[in-house]
Amino acid sequence: MGSQELIEKLGSAPVKPVELSDKFGIVFMTVGAEEMMRMAKYLKETPELAFDLVEYAYGTDWLTKEQFEVGYYLTSTKHQHDLVLRCFIPRDNPKLHTLSGIWQAANMHEREVFDLLGIEFSGHPYLQRLLTPPGFEGYPLRKDYAHPDFEPLPKK
Repeated sequence: MGSQELIEKLGSAPVKPVELSDKFGIVFMTVGAEEMMRMAKYLKETPELAFDLVEYAYGTDWLTKEQFEVGYYLTSTKHQHDLVLRCFIPRDNPKLHTLSGIWQAANMHEREVFDLLGIEFSGHPYLQRLLTPPGFEGYPLRKDYAHPDFEPLPKK
């Protein structure tokens, strides 16, 4: 299924996307945070879509917009098509329901996003730090993170 055909199919999903577009040959679908779980189930369980693999999950800090972006790069191994399912959540309450119950591979990816950005995935079976050492304070990929030993380069 090509990008345009996939976009048409997703247009009839039970959840109305906030945005549905083709960028760089990849379909991006943005939904509200409260609809992520419902859309994920639809994407996996609909036979014509059959998104059965989470390649990776990511988080982006949009400091100037006071929000985080959380996305999952999904693949259908059966139909050989890809999709980025994403949502935006507020910086002051960075919580999202885990998708690890739908795709087990999301487990480790969500732990990485939690560790580096501090986004909590409610319902996650083992939401613990993954990359930083025990006792590490803060979230190093947040744009406002400042480590006590870090000296930023002077601005020109």
